[in-house]
Amino acid sequence: MAAGPGPGETYVFTVDAVRRAMDRLSATPAHEHFAGYLGLLEADRRGKGGLHRSRDIKDFHQRYLTVAGLKTTSPFFSPVRNPDAGEVKPFNKNVAGSYAPSSLRPDGPFMAAVDVKGKGQGVTYSLMPDHANVASGSMLGGKRVQAVALAAYLFRDYGFEERSLQAVLDTFRDRFALRAQLTDESATFAALFHPSLDGFADEDLVPLAQDAA
Repeated sequence: MAAGPGPGETYVFTVDAVRRAMDRLSATPAHEHFAGYLGLLEADRRGKGGLHRSRDIKDFHQRYLTVAGLKTTSPFFSPVRNPDAGEVKPFNKNVAGSYAPSSLRPDGPFMAAVDVKGKGQGVTYSLMPDHANVASGSMLGGKRVQAVALAAYLFRDYGFEERSLQAVLDTFRDRFALRAQLTDESATFAALFHPSLDGFADEDLVPLAQDAA
């Protein structure tokens, strides 16, 4: 671990590191509903059981994808989008509507990995068996997302007690049910994410007062 300025310090990603992360992620071929899938992984980790609501997906957007300065009608932005789909644009605030059964194709990428049942306020979402391998093919085109780049973007407004990318990755893996010590979760990580730290270093984390992202 790189040496820090002193005990009790809080480290954040630099603006430059977040921009590099966005560049990496914007080149990743991913379906726009991959964000909702990540929200369900997080909901599973929070111990909310196998059935989830659209609120769980919206909570993910609000926690990680809200960007200051965007229009209130489209406040969310994810750089993990299909690069062949044209300009990457902010997400509409109506997350629930985007993931409603009427908006999802029954044979589409999201529903290949997620079981969606019910209608209206009663809609539930649950991860299918072997969802990670299915999502890899249906939403990522068989490619893998660089985990550290995704973590840098999702945690761009968060602070860490250690100046360590490994600590950031450990936090990411813990929060999204991808823990290395659990066989099923580790297999999910391996199917979806690349562990390489290429292009990033511990020095991309700096004391909060020095250069917050």
